Amino acid sequence: MNFLFHLHLSILILHSISQLESRKLTEEENQKRLEVCGLTTIPKIFNGRETSVNEAPWSVMVHTSKENQQYGHCTGTLISPRHILTATHCSASGDKEEWSSAVGKPLNREKCLENDNFIVTEVGASKVTVRSRNETIIGRAKYLFMFQLCRKIEKSDYEYLFPDDFMIVELSEDIEYSQNLQPACLARDTTDNELGTKLDFFGYGDNPPPGVVHSPEPKFHVTPKLLHQKIFVTEFTYEGNTYQTDSRVFMAQSVTSKTIACPGDSGGGAIRNIDGRNTVVGVAMQGTCAKLLRGKDGFEVYASVGYYREDVCEKTGICTPPRDSSDGNLSLEYVLWANGVRRDPWSKMNNDTIDFLKKMLNPCVEARATIEQVKEDPWLVTDVRPIRSVKRRVIGNKNGDVQGMETRTKRQRLDA
Repeated sequence: MNFLFHLHLSILILHSISQLESRKLTEEENQKRLEVCGLTTIPKIFNGRETSVNEAPWSVMVHTSKENQQYGHCTGTLISPRHILTATHCSASGDKEEWSSAVGKPLNREKCLENDNFIVTEVGASKVTVRSRNETIIGRAKYLFMFQLCRKIEKSDYEYLFPDDFMIVELSEDIEYSQNLQPACLARDTTDNELGTKLDFFGYGDNPPPGVVHSPEPKFHVTPKLLHQKIFVTEFTYEGNTYQTDSRVFMAQSVTSKTIACPGDSGGGAIRNIDGRNTVVGVAMQGTCAKLLRGKDGFEVYASVGYYREDVCEKTGICTPPRDSSDGNLSLEYVLWANGVRRDPWSKMNNDTIDFLKKMLNPCVEARATIEQVKEDPWLVTDVRPIRSVKRRVIGNKNGDVQGMETRTKRQRLDA
């Protein structure tokens, strides 16, 4: 009896673990994500600009209910068919030093070890819904990944620290992409949010008049509007003092000194265009809107997406190729191609041509083909086989040297 009980318990535990991991993106799904993420062509939020219908198709609303009642909303960023990036405090509560509860349930600190990631399973996670900009429910959470929720903050006179505020919602069913629902790419590392970087922020937050903490309560429900602001990464200066910050967060201010993130914008994505891709590099944690610190005096705090890249890959299967250490400016398009994710124009080339290009474009200088190796490469060697192309036969009849013409053409193209 005891044996059967333990066997049954083991099966349940294994079943729970397999269920928890079953929704990670497969390698194939992740490659597909890399192919399509951030490709939208159209490049708050106090006095911010209202967005057009299909602008920022990655921006969604995240609602968390408590005891069957709604209590506000956050903004989120679609990063895969079943994953939404947002802020932990949208579904958890705590103080400036640590989190105390998740989805209304107190944390057991004895089981919540330092730097542990916290996973809210289906029963609790189902209180979280994801909605489109017209508030249509497009998904319900199956799991909530609250990254490093258990970390406690130790006060410092020189460094301004914040509890980790970085969460990924995993949906119970995949979202079908459309013109208004497209994923953003994820930052590769913290250099994507380096000091001085200009970013676009999108959020469904309040837009209160100057001097007012929040907008007057409307008589009837009003669907939040998605607003946009331009921001730049800056040093953290508060009350005349400049503080160091942990690499897991960064500070930003409005480019125009006229906008600020407000309640409802929490969890929204700070977007940077990298290699032509709209890439989320920050998640809005908090701002000074409610303190009436706005304009040039206002600032916002963001979680650095690049800081959590490895944890995100491990838990969700959303993995972004790292920036190569030998060349920090490698194009993401080249990285994807070199890792086997084929996109135009690479897919239109034959394998010999692709192999030839890879030898010349190898990011490792020591392994890159020399000029002598390039000139002796088989791709440039005359093909002695009969050429059946009608076009090439005509060239051969005219010049009397088909194969020589081909070789010269390749060499001319290379020299050019």
